[in-house]
Amino acid sequence: MEYYYKREFLRDWFERNKKSVTKKEMMQVMGTTSANNLQVWMLEKKPPELKPGQTDTGDRDWLPLRCILRLCSRYDLKISDFIGGAEDIKVSRRRKVAADSPDVEMQLQLAATKQELAETRLDYEQRMNALHARYEEREDMIRKGYDDTIRRLLSRIPAAERQEWPHTAVSDDGGVYGQTEGEKGL
Repeated sequence: MEYYYKREFLRDWFERNKKSVTKKEMMQVMGTTSANNLQVWMLEKKPPELKPGQTDTGDRDWLPLRCILRLCSRYDLKISDFIGGAEDIKVSRRRKVAADSPDVEMQLQLAATKQELAETRLDYEQRMNALHARYEEREDMIRKGYDDTIRRLLSRIPAAERQEWPHTAVSDDGGVYGQTEGEKGL
């Protein structure tokens, strides 16, 4: 099997994803502080000149393997994206403890579900309070209507007849209520 380094992949991948990934973020993921190296790896700049006595191995613009592995782990890329001929390599993935691991994802989903449940409960309580307030308001309007009706009906009954009633009561809101015996009534 023959492997080869895909020089253009990092540059092309970044161009496709530059709205969501910054060069600064990539440098942090790769563990480098050299913007010059990043420019060389992305083919934006040529590698520095060789010092006298150095031989050119042809790999000075290659992204180091440790950086490839870090990028693959962080951005869910395949090693075969960087290395041609590696498509058949079977990678055994150890369980991640990173932010994208299933446990963390499950915890995030659980937290989101709990938040949604709390918001639903709050919405329910607000609606119930509004319904209760409307119910009490309507009940007060009905009670006021009854009191007005009773007041009007009592005003039609002659005062002398009302005095014969053994029990007459006035409510808190000013309504007059009579309790009758026998046939007399409201």
